[in-house]
Amino acid sequence: MPQKLVFMDLGTGVGITGILISKYTRVIMKDYNSDVLDNTWINVKLNQSQCILMQLDWRNHSKISFQLDLIVGSDLVYQGIPLYDLYQTILKLLSMLQEYFLEQNGKFYLIIPSNRMCTSEFIEIMNSEGLFEIQKELLEDEKYYKPCLQDEEQSQQLYPGLKELQFQMYIFIKK
Repeated sequence: MPQKLVFMDLGTGVGITGILISKYTRVIMKDYNSDVLDNTWINVKLNQSQCILMQLDWRNHSKISFQLDLIVGSDLVYQGIPLYDLYQTILKLLSMLQEYFLEQNGKFYLIIPSNRMCTSEFIEIMNSEGLFEIQKELLEDEKYYKPCLQDEEQSQQLYPGLKELQFQMYIFIKK
């Protein structure tokens, strides 16, 4: 039987992406903020997910050692996070991915609202050394903008403005 893939949800936040991934394959959920991980753990338990939660300090990326198949991040870039340290962490993780797969270029997928502050600064950092091919796709299919809850009215009350957001997916492919 083929072994399940191992995904890393980098900067997991409340854990939505990692919890979803855990329904299909193994996932390691990482965040640099321990208080955030406490909240993530509650959400993992509520959803009865099988996940591994770990703190990962982006400022100390030299200690990173994981065997992964894919790295994802959702709404990961915002005001106040250490963007260059995040870049170095992604670089380290993708280098390890390339070593593991030998010939495959490592990929990092980032899904982010199109109006998020610091996105352009982060893209500039990711592009600064020419180590990545960067692909960008606007997620405009209707399926991405359905209400979060079955009750559309309640969804609009709890998540106002979500329908108005546009999301982009960036794929960073290490050269």
